[in-house]
Amino acid sequence: MGFAYLKGFLLSLFGGSATKSSVELEVESAAQSCERIAEAPPRFSREVVIPLDAIDDVIAALQAPSASDQVDYLYLAAEAGRDAKAAAKTGNFDTAWGLFHDQKQAYLQHAQSQGWGARQTLALDASVHEDLADLLRLEKRHREAFPHILYWVAAGRNRPIKRHTEKLRAHFNRCKFKNTSLHDVEVYLSSRKSPASYSAIQKQVKRWVDAG
Repeated sequence: MGFAYLKGFLLSLFGGSATKSSVELEVESAAQSCERIAEAPPRFSREVVIPLDAIDDVIAALQAPSASDQVDYLYLAAEAGRDAKAAAKTGNFDTAWGLFHDQKQAYLQHAQSQGWGARQTLALDASVHEDLADLLRLEKRHREAFPHILYWVAAGRNRPIKRHTEKLRAHFNRCKFKNTSLHDVEVYLSSRKSPASYSAIQKQVKRWVDAG
């Protein structure tokens, strides 16, 4: 919302342009109040009246950074991730799962506050899915874990690391697919043109699961 629009909007609250006299404004305001009273039943209300000479100050206040802009989302994400891993070590998997998703939410809020693009945002979001996959592995839910590890690998394709290859192979082997090879998975990854999408990857893994 631009400055001129805000100023015009605030001026319209007073029934006209800034060139009108205060008497004209008061008359129009009184007339409008009478019309409202005649059209609607009596009710309690509270009106905020902004003087014309204070419009610029009000706009400046509206445009000033809010307290939420000062939140350290990366700190909140790190805290949630640390607590999640601690919960997983003690076998509190449900608690850990919820905390990892709190971490994802904090990461997304950080990306939004920084104006990041899709690729950067998804790479940060996908970093949590390595831990989600490991959590499901501990519960021996290997086929449910696989889309998480695949999403993590796909999101990091532009910056591959050795751990990507190692974990992809390990998680794939645990799935024990009969009609899908690791080569099929690697071809799928290399054929993707757009940034990683967890929902799309989840659907593809379901196809492999359904194939046996």
